[in-house]
Amino acid sequence: STDIDSASFDACGIISMSLNDSLFDCSNIGLNNPVTLTALDANGNSKSDTVYATVLDTIAPKVITNNLVVYLDSFGSVAITPQDVDQNSWDSCGVDTLYLDVYAFNCSDIGSNTVILTAVDIYGNTSSSPSTVTVMDTIAPEVITQNISIYLNASGQYNLSPNEVDNGSWDSCGIATFSLDTSSFSCSDTGVFSVQLTVTDVNGNQNSAIAQVTLSDTSSPNMLTQSITIYLDASGDASITPNMIDDGSNDNCAIDTLYLDEYDFTCADTTSQIVTLIGIDKSVNTSSANAVVTILDTAAPTIVTQNLTLY
Repeated sequence: STDIDSASFDACGIISMSLNDSLFDCSNIGLNNPVTLTALDANGNSKSDTVYATVLDTIAPKVITNNLVVYLDSFGSVAITPQDVDQNSWDSCGVDTLYLDVYAFNCSDIGSNTVILTAVDIYGNTSSSPSTVTVMDTIAPEVITQNISIYLNASGQYNLSPNEVDNGSWDSCGIATFSLDTSSFSCSDTGVFSVQLTVTDVNGNQNSAIAQVTLSDTSSPNMLTQSITIYLDASGDASITPNMIDDGSNDNCAIDTLYLDEYDFTCADTTSQIVTLIGIDKSVNTSSANAVVTILDTAAPTIVTQNLTLY
């Protein structure tokens, strides 16, 4: 009553003052809350007067947050709502709105991020509190491979790089490294085999896929020949071998077979003859080179005589 009274008086003295309503809550917010003050004097006389109380709410909401861990999707993004970080924020007259200063995250936000949750009550009072949102990327890269054919070099080697079998592998947050389980090949590896391409993204997630690699040797032998001189034997014959003509022929993967287009010679072949040395490697690559074979007859005739009687 003393909140309402403004110097009420009585000549013989007021013994009590009372109100018809003294307790207000959120439902009374605003103007025109009638309150009647009644004064009673010592002789039982009473009088009342009505005023209007304006009730205001100036207490901000109590904002309570929790920390949150979220995971990027396959497109490298994630969104949150105020309810994800709210932990029963409240206001005596009711929270009207919850909102955040940040709703969406992407690859650039990996790790800890501070977001602010703000609560607004139904009478416009606001309060805020921070929350830590930890953004994680656990999506492995998409690995796309292609089958390829490769060829040994002149040294019988081939070094395969990951980009040769990669066919557009990707990751929403970016790829850090490509690697192969096998990258060096030699003559013993010719044929079709599988290699595994492993892709690691910038956040350490890995994925792998298989590619078929066909390794071939298409280098023909390098044929080196030397010219030789041979001699007919007493029967008028002579023979040669490929090794007699070969002068260090070589191949990146080794020559498997050497042969000649002509091996045997007779008296009809004396003087010079051109022969061809042919080399075949293990992959059936073929090459040839010519050499001059000089055939000589240095065997003297065998003289056979008989006695003769003349008449």
